[in-house]
Amino acid sequence: CDWQRLLLNLARLGNPIQLALFHPSFTYADALDESSTANYTSRSPYPLIHFIRSKQIEKARKVQQ
Repeated sequence: CDWQRLLLNLARLGNPIQLALFHPSFTYADALDESSTANYTSRSPYPLIHFIRSKQIEKARKVQQ
């Protein structure tokens, strides 16, 4: 979303940060059923924005390989 990018730029965090968004009512756009278990991967009890450092994701991927 544009407002998240704006916040990142204002905070001067830029590209090293990725956002993961969670919401109690989250459903994938192509989900046939709102109660599908696949939708729960991005649900949380409260709306939440998780700031993830891209370098940490890269390190985790290397460990998995």
